[in-house]
Amino acid sequence: MAATVPTIITIASGKGGVGKTNVSLNLALALVDEKRKVILLDADLGLANVDVLLGLATQYSLIDFVEGRCTWEEVMVTGPRSLGIIPGGNALDRLPQLSKSERRRLLEAVGHLKHFDAVIVDTSAGISELVLNFLQAAGIPILVMTPEPTSLTDAYSLLKVFQKRKPQAPVYVLANRVKTVDQAKKLFKRFGAAAANYLQTTVKPFGYIVEDPNVTTAVIRQVPFIYLYPNSPASRSLRRMAAQLSTLIGAPGKTGNLEALFDFSSPAAAAAPIRPETPPAAPPPPAREPEPAADGFDLEKSGDIVRLLIKEGHLSTSQAAYAHKVQTKLDTPQLFLDTLKDLGFVNEEQIRSTLLNNRTGIRLGSLLVELGHIDEKQLSAALNRQREIQGQKRLGEVLVENKYISEYDLTQVLSMHLGFPYVEPRSEMLDPKLMEKSQRDQLLLHRFLPVQRENDSIRVAMSDPLNATAMAAVKKMYGPNIIPLITMDRFIHDTLESYEYLKDSAKRQETSQTEIVEIVDQIILEALKKGASDIHVEPMKNRLRIRFRKDGSLVNHADLSKDLEPAIINRLKVMATANLAEKRRHQDGRILMDTKQTGEEVDLRVSFYVTLFGEKVVMRILTKKVELFKIEDVGMGSKMLDRFRDDALDSPTGVVIITGPTGAGKTTTLY
Repeated sequence: MAATVPTIITIASGKGGVGKTNVSLNLALALVDEKRKVILLDADLGLANVDVLLGLATQYSLIDFVEGRCTWEEVMVTGPRSLGIIPGGNALDRLPQLSKSERRRLLEAVGHLKHFDAVIVDTSAGISELVLNFLQAAGIPILVMTPEPTSLTDAYSLLKVFQKRKPQAPVYVLANRVKTVDQAKKLFKRFGAAAANYLQTTVKPFGYIVEDPNVTTAVIRQVPFIYLYPNSPASRSLRRMAAQLSTLIGAPGKTGNLEALFDFSSPAAAAAPIRPETPPAAPPPPAREPEPAADGFDLEKSGDIVRLLIKEGHLSTSQAAYAHKVQTKLDTPQLFLDTLKDLGFVNEEQIRSTLLNNRTGIRLGSLLVELGHIDEKQLSAALNRQREIQGQKRLGEVLVENKYISEYDLTQVLSMHLGFPYVEPRSEMLDPKLMEKSQRDQLLLHRFLPVQRENDSIRVAMSDPLNATAMAAVKKMYGPNIIPLITMDRFIHDTLESYEYLKDSAKRQETSQTEIVEIVDQIILEALKKGASDIHVEPMKNRLRIRFRKDGSLVNHADLSKDLEPAIINRLKVMATANLAEKRRHQDGRILMDTKQTGEEVDLRVSFYVTLFGEKVVMRILTKKVELFKIEDVGMGSKMLDRFRDDALDSPTGVVIITGPTGAGKTTTLY
């Protein structure tokens, strides 16, 4: 049974092409499936195409009814599932200039609408008196937008004008064609923040529809996508919204004003479109042009990026001052760059191009603060620490040491925002000729490695391409044509060590047995010094790679010459009392040794595996520092301990499996 007063749902958009009509039609049909009696008014002036989406042939429009050329029964088209459809017609803009007799006919139309639960109005895109009138009459106004910046900007402009007409009216926002749920959430958050900060109003997320190729196919076939592809992502999203909308129909304060739907008696009413203030590239403040410089704004303290944007001509000083004034009034603190973007003064592309054009003109600390990766307090603390140690460490190192930012995040920020390609160098990537002319102390002091030649230029991996001193050292060593790459400090050090190790080992084509013993002992000693839990000796196509497992991660230690592989593997087999002749099967062994350097007794559990390029060795390191526990102290519950003793210890055969992450104590427990 239809409600006494129908709920008016007006669906609008600031920009055309956002899928508003498709949303209106499919939402109306989904409401019908929710047992609601629904009529859809196609009020998209000049572009009315609900009938096209359904493949229907319509003869009359609402204007034909008002002008007396047809009856109500003739103008209303019955769509799928008994959905009522009223074509608005291209002359819908005549509504504000109707004669008295035509207005009486229009009131008659209003009377027919009372028999429905919901009236859905699909408006034109943009801002006009018709659109504003339909929004004002609605109990549930819905703005449709997509993630495109122009869609957000135009939707903001429409919301701004509507809020002036009907202050504090609840407005719902529908995100269409989003790729992920996270993208929809970010869209709602950004648009909602702009509405709250600049319009002092609240918008309510109504729902989202994911990007779905089935929607396009349904349009081509002129079948609503919720029927053609009922289980598609878009259909599921829309039906969730329809179920939510159905609960609002007839609710107090949600019906709207049916009589006002076609009431154009306001003196301001006119069919001509309203020209909004020029919209910026993102939700703007009340006026696009900034005011004179705000009190308290200091350009010198505004940050390197802001000064460079002004230098590049993307931003004026007065705009920056106005943005500062807005920033001080925000309820929710945000980055100054975000405020500039929200005001439409700059966009992401302008910021990126400015950074790329001025790589050497920006300080690392200022960059990280302005982009929001650290705050002013953290930067100040890091700079103070740097002064305390008299500049012995670079700012990036201090920030990483104090855990204000991870080394990986630091390199990714520089790579993303300054355009330096990220690389993880390996010893085989280094150019031997370039390494010959390299000075080891300079490589470690300024943290760079020559990777390769590229035509007349040299690609150099650097941990801090912004460091002018480091760049000067690079150019002095290799010439002016440098292509800087960015990497992490540890890769510079580890790769250089590995390269030198490989270079030295290659010279020993006929290494004595004593030297092999020293190499193996040195590998084990280095693993102990670095606190490794495992040693991996891995044969590869053209080298023997040594890796240590530390804190659960495998880290490269050195690359040795392939010629050393047989001698090193055999030395480990002798130490582990494994079969020297066996090279086709897996073997296990154990090495007990005392290290003179540390005075520790070391227990190595050794496994030999057959691989494509030779035998691989994995050694688990156990030191006598680990005190063996009594079984009662391992941590088993009393019932479990009794069961273990009775069922496991008394059993002649079986397997005990212990699992857990590296360092959890599996081996200690097993012992």
